[in-house]
Amino acid sequence: MPLPATASRSLLYVSTSLVPRRDADAIIAELVASSRRHNQRAQITGALMYSERHFVQIIEGPPIAIGSLLARLDIDPRHRDLCILYDADNHPRRFADWSLAYFGPDRLIAPYIEAALARGGAPEAAVLIDAIAAFAAAADGTAHDAG
Repeated sequence: MPLPATASRSLLYVSTSLVPRRDADAIIAELVASSRRHNQRAQITGALMYSERHFVQIIEGPPIAIGSLLARLDIDPRHRDLCILYDADNHPRRFADWSLAYFGPDRLIAPYIEAALARGGAPEAAVLIDAIAAFAAAADGTAHDAG
């Protein structure tokens, strides 16, 4: 079932990873797989990037589902210092075809994350969202998962 193009809520956050590098591949693979299953059921779309030091994620969907996911993210032991950089209602979905697009570990996104954390604000959040969208647009069909 196709998802509506308009999300009621769109949220971007950055957090500090607590995932041990030696275990990162297995931990992140399980995180992505379980998130995709949950997100499809909850009509959440978005993208996750992991830079070994940080997670950055944009999530889109019904307000109740996003609120519930945010509450779980707040207590997730795989990260800390969750910082919301962008939170908007009635925002069009940018990742409507993805239950969870995943990219990482990726050092290319690290400067965008650092700039967003250092300066904060809407301009830095917009640049970070655009960078994630560019990664999603360039991804091959094997990662395209919500259709």
